[in-house]
Amino acid sequence: MNGRDDGYLRDMLDTVDRILARTAGLSKDTYDADEDRQFVFTHLVQIVGEAASRVSTETRAQHPEIPWKQIIGTRHRIVHDYVHVDTDILWEIITTHIPELRRLLKDIANTD
Repeated sequence: MNGRDDGYLRDMLDTVDRILARTAGLSKDTYDADEDRQFVFTHLVQIVGEAASRVSTETRAQHPEIPWKQIIGTRHRIVHDYVHVDTDILWEIITTHIPELRRLLKDIANTD
């Protein structure tokens, strides 16, 4: 893996950690009632997708356990159809998929 990819993977991991810090103890009702918080999560998920899109094709191919296409596709959806971001899907991403993504990234990112 080249140094650039390592940096992007660390960016992804750092942003995932920021998401997880903000979801600790967060209820769905609190999330649903807080539009500002939804905007923050939308932006953080977008950052994860942007960093993923910059990881080289070679590194992505070496790590098929990471759902690259879905991560990048989510970023594209947020950026290009921002008016129609489904907050229920975003909730599922941040509470279900992000914890699993952290585990996968921790396994491959150079976090020394």
